[in-house]
Amino acid sequence: MRNAEPPVERLIAEKAVSLRFEDLPENVVRLAKVAVTDTIGVGLAGTREPVAQAAADLVTSTTEAPGSATVWATGSGSAPQGAAYANGVACHALDWDDYMHPMHGHCSAVLLPVCWALAESGDADGRRFLEAFVAGYEVNGMLGRVLATPHYEKGWHATSTIGVVGAAAAAARMLGLTVEQTAHALGIAASHASGIRVNFGSMTKALHAGHAARQGVTAALLARRGVTASAEWLLGPNGYLATYGGQMGPAEAAESIRGHDGFVIEGPVGLVQKPYACCGSSHAAVEATIALVEEHDLTPERIDAIEVHVDPLLNKTLIHHDATNALEGRYCLEYTIAVAAVDRAGGAEQFSDESVGRPEVRALMPKVRRIADRRNGPEARFAAEVVIRSGGREFRRFQEHQPGHPSHPLTEAQRAAKFAAAVRPVLGDRAEELRRRLADLEHVTAWRELADLILLPTAVPA
Repeated sequence: MRNAEPPVERLIAEKAVSLRFEDLPENVVRLAKVAVTDTIGVGLAGTREPVAQAAADLVTSTTEAPGSATVWATGSGSAPQGAAYANGVACHALDWDDYMHPMHGHCSAVLLPVCWALAESGDADGRRFLEAFVAGYEVNGMLGRVLATPHYEKGWHATSTIGVVGAAAAAARMLGLTVEQTAHALGIAASHASGIRVNFGSMTKALHAGHAARQGVTAALLARRGVTASAEWLLGPNGYLATYGGQMGPAEAAESIRGHDGFVIEGPVGLVQKPYACCGSSHAAVEATIALVEEHDLTPERIDAIEVHVDPLLNKTLIHHDATNALEGRYCLEYTIAVAAVDRAGGAEQFSDESVGRPEVRALMPKVRRIADRRNGPEARFAAEVVIRSGGREFRRFQEHQPGHPSHPLTEAQRAAKFAAAVRPVLGDRAEELRRRLADLEHVTAWRELADLILLPTAVPA
């Protein structure tokens, strides 16, 4: 008689615990380092945002301080869960961080702060760090496929709701928990899942990444102390799947997870990097707009109208239509297209309160019309067609994938330029040394040396 298969919840824990650096394909290690480097970059840039500074002040002024994990925005020490929270907020504050479609959320902005805080407080090496990062990524991917678009459309922000479980898996791997302890950590984390999309375009959105990071660490630390959770946290009655909603029922979800193979990070929509500092759902449209105005030298005064044809899902994400500040601007298609047409760029400089108020941008915004008439597939969900009308002529461009998509990845030069733009204003000449060390992450043996590179009290003044 064949032994019964373990419950799916335990299988997830087993996969997280069993992952070893030696088993990671070379391309998975490469992509993990790409994600880590990019997220450190945007996280350090994000430390200057008011929401990141507020989170850092909260953490360093409460009982979570002092500790051995660094809060980047202040350079102060904190307990690892506090540092993970503050640094998670910083990583998501500019909305310049990567994302992945199986999760419908920002994976690295949650996992990086978890792994960093625990590596620093435990002086782990680079191989353990990469094991934990990829383990968290895998858990997020498995859950993302089970919940997918219906979960997102219900109003949940998957960066937090799914991200917290992946964060617990990564934290458990960093702490060296057993399968049993890891299974409980995942169950604890599932009860901390929260985050609603109505807060897109507000400071609170960045708090979602910090919350998931903090609660993931907390769940693992509690499990290490003997706290238990339901063994059926995912598929049981009133469990995570039933409560949060998804595209699969329990039987199909179990089959999907049991059949999980390969590594999510190198999948067709696994790691999507952001060239532009705004919601990724607008990036294809932004890329098409910039290409058109450059190719035909369309200055703002020559533009009569811009039509942007997108999938209806974008209306659930880009919820603002007349942005009044930078936070709303990142979730306002009308603004992102207008500023892209004016500046022929979409970097952090384009997403400031001052930029949103510029007369030439405000004048162009009413000429931008979004039309949700496309039906895009899951691997090109954000594909867009942009039509610009000027002086009786029509210029049209379809953009299936923006730069940064796995089928159209950023070049090494583009990654380096983005990292420099994000980090040099914060760390000055140390930026290149940090990038060099991160490229060799698997050979880091003393995390303190790496962490010392990003201490900010001696940062270059703004």
